[in-house]
Amino acid sequence: MVTAASAQGSAKLQGKDFIFIAIFGLLLFIVFFAFAMILGMNANTFWFTHAIGAIPGGIVWMYLAARVPKPGAAIVMSVIVAVVGLLLGMLWTGPAGIVVGGVLAEITFPVGADGLPVIDHTFVDNSLRGQGVAGKLMEAAVAAL
Repeated sequence: MVTAASAQGSAKLQGKDFIFIAIFGLLLFIVFFAFAMILGMNANTFWFTHAIGAIPGGIVWMYLAARVPKPGAAIVMSVIVAVVGLLLGMLWTGPAGIVVGGVLAEITFPVGADGLPVIDHTFVDNSLRGQGVAGKLMEAAVAAL
């Protein structure tokens, strides 16, 4: 696992980082492809593909952030996923949205000076507010990092 001490000396992406990013990018694509295949069997469930796929997809993103806590990792992964999507016949709007999402992830999930991701906010639904859910999310994120 990458620690703050080891990440400080190597803020640039290195060869092994690109390997991890490529593996996680393909894993993310496979996760969403599997959900699209399963939920796409029924016209009523197809509309929930991205919402449901975001749950395991988020796990892949968080593991990437913990494993490669360097600037540019989210953008590189989103480009890899977009290229795979284009090669498999996705309409250009999907890959374009994936790359934009990677840029936004880089902006809203910045890497601090110590090489670790900075979690600058949390959000929970109104029905969950006042129950300590956001605090539990922060504790789980910190424990994962």
